Amino acid sequence: MLKSAAAAVLFLTLGLEGACFAEGPLRLNLAEALETAASRHLDILLADEKVQQAYARAGTAAAQLLPQVHVSASQSRRTLNLLAMGIPAPTREPVVGPFNAFDARLAAQQALFDWGAFERLRAARASKKLSEAERVKTREDVLALTAALYFDAKRACEQMRSAEASLASRLLGAETAHEAARNGSGTALEADRAADAVLAARETLESSRAAASARRRELLASLALDPGTPVIFPVRERAGLWSGLDLSRRPPHEEHPDVLRLDALVADRKAERRAAAADFLPRVSGLADYGPSGTEPSSWDPTYTLAAKVDWPLFEGGRKLFNLKQARSLLREAEAQKKDALLSVDAALASALEHLQEAAFQAEVRERRYRTARREWAYALNRYRQGMAAPAERYQVYSAYLEAADLRSEGEALLQLAFVRTAHAMGRLSQVFSAEES
Repeated sequence: MLKSAAAAVLFLTLGLEGACFAEGPLRLNLAEALETAASRHLDILLADEKVQQAYARAGTAAAQLLPQVHVSASQSRRTLNLLAMGIPAPTREPVVGPFNAFDARLAAQQALFDWGAFERLRAARASKKLSEAERVKTREDVLALTAALYFDAKRACEQMRSAEASLASRLLGAETAHEAARNGSGTALEADRAADAVLAARETLESSRAAASARRRELLASLALDPGTPVIFPVRERAGLWSGLDLSRRPPHEEHPDVLRLDALVADRKAERRAAAADFLPRVSGLADYGPSGTEPSSWDPTYTLAAKVDWPLFEGGRKLFNLKQARSLLREAEAQKKDALLSVDAALASALEHLQEAAFQAEVRERRYRTARREWAYALNRYRQGMAAPAERYQVYSAYLEAADLRSEGEALLQLAFVRTAHAMGRLSQVFSAEES
């Protein structure tokens, strides 16, 4: 009974096509995972909102340079104390009134010279470009992180399948060892060792199942999907996935998202410095109003005001001076970050290319070892069926085959991650998968 159950488990395990679950509604490959992350990941959604906020701030800054128009109307009945207003009372009673007062105004104010407001508008526009550059970089970083989570989940699933197959094989081996001990062709010690191997395989399987479930939940949570959704991964990723990545051409620094973001940051800091310096200049504005004024809405005469106003704060406790010093320091900080990024981009790309070369070599070696192990397994199985090999030899060769298959899957995952790292170091990860989607 145990032997037939183990055989059934072994058959089902070998028949699974990369599935963590035999039945699952979500089939997910690398391209689909990255496409989902690009539209659902929280960091990308927040980056999109920050761009919209920057657009709104630019509109707010521009509003300060446009005419400000207001309409007001009032009707009141009041008394006044002339002495309180500094007016000698013509009579012994200084309080006059009550009297009615009606006034309606159409007032307009226009900045005639406000260099600070103009520079703040330029700073808001620079901030908008910075938000757009940060959105591009955020997308690159999110895709790289999602790829790592994807292959973590896929590898955990593959290791679980390998553990299931190993357990099924050891169950068969244990049954064979116990039969040999009963009929005298084997020893009780060999049967006990086989039973211990089964327990070790069960322990490995339970651990791999927990890891696969945890890695799957992490991936789905990052994609804003239900963490309880079953997932089916492909055995191997689609061929030609990285055909759009030109490894022979190193992109110029000016096109790298990290450098573009820091370029925008430097421009933003320069605009902030100019705005802080412009606050030392005077502001000139023109004011005008027109409207009826009288005692009642039915009894009034037209009145108007035309005025010009100069506002030039000369001393505010050093606030403007310290704002200017802070803006200059932030600019120097951004320029230092940009200088460092230019060196880091080259170093990261060189390391990524070396890692890619190493991963490609390891994947090729593991593929060859897998093919050899598969032939050895087929040869051992044929020898066993012809009665030329003992069951122990069969299970030993099969275990080596399972290990080689798992190492091949690991090599494939490492190679794919090396491509992801290289594309990320080149700043081309979004472009590669945008081309795939189109």
